[in-house]
Amino acid sequence: MPSDESPRPKGFLRAVVPYLTVLVIIAAIYCGWTLYARWQSRVQDEQAIQEKKARADASIAERLGNGSLKIVAFYADPGIIRRGEKGLICYSVANAATVEIEPGVEPVKPSLSRCVTVAPTKDTHYTLTAKDASGHAKKAVTDVKVQ
Repeated sequence: MPSDESPRPKGFLRAVVPYLTVLVIIAAIYCGWTLYARWQSRVQDEQAIQEKKARADASIAERLGNGSLKIVAFYADPGIIRRGEKGLICYSVANAATVEIEPGVEPVKPSLSRCVTVAPTKDTHYTLTAKDASGHAKKAVTDVKVQ
């Protein structure tokens, strides 16, 4: 009669189990370390993004005047035009109640980014006057040369 014995020698399982246990522990440590390193990298990336955003917010607040009246930009595009051509006068103001451009162009209002079309027939000196609700005023100038 054939025997139902395993072809492995007795004690094989007892000899292999400690090695398998060590391999499983090493694999678990490796997986844990990998996941921890990825998590830590993500946390550092998020902190870097938050710091960059905070710096950008501070820069914007500084550029926009921290609640006080400020002319952020006032320029002509292009600065030199040919007679009969049109150009743009662009401005950006922060915390302004009213805005006026002289010599008169189309009606303008406070804006963080706006351009108006101009068609001067001779060299023109434009002045932007921005006023806040308290009556404080700021001025800026730009020129358009006509050839």
